[in-house]
Amino acid sequence: MNLFFNPSISEFRKLLVKTQNDLPVHDIVIDYDGEVLIDPQLNQPELDLDKFKVHVQLRGHNHFRKLFDFILRAWHNRSRVRMVLQ
Repeated sequence: MNLFFNPSISEFRKLLVKTQNDLPVHDIVIDYDGEVLIDPQLNQPELDLDKFKVHVQLRGHNHFRKLFDFILRAWHNRSRVRMVLQ
């Protein structure tokens, strides 16, 4: 999902559904091209998640709307954002 292309809550929900459900915490990051990535460190263990402008740690999948709204606001904010959502 890319934030430059008018993302929707249903598109975001589809992205989250594809995640590994056995993980206690999911790392959601937004790269500088607007791409939302979930648990990118699983495919690239050496990846430094702190290099991303937005990094959210999600416990569970219960906050779709809240998380989606937060990601959109954070993407438009000029400063780095870190958050743990439980």
